Amino acid sequence: MREFGVSAANKFFDLMISKGLAEEEAGTVAHTLMDTHESVEKVYGELLSAVPYRPDVEKSVLEERLWEICEEFQHIDYHIHEAGFTHSHFDDAD
Repeated sequence: MREFGVSAANKFFDLMISKGLAEEEAGTVAHTLMDTHESVEKVYGELLSAVPYRPDVEKSVLEERLWEICEEFQHIDYHIHEAGFTHSHFDDAD
């Protein structure tokens, strides 16, 4: 997966500004993409890899990981809505 840290977010922000997006909207989108990337990496790179895939794993261990995964997806959902990615207002951009 392509990295999307501060440097990439700043470059994407600058690109959006150069194409006429409002600074506040561009900042929200760049921040959303960066935070979402971090959450996805955490779910697939950290949380799921911490689950022992064995029949003898304690139910509490599995439940804890599922709770942490749920929190990350709630964080992603928040950012999706904050940036307006639930509708197509970007279709109106030239």
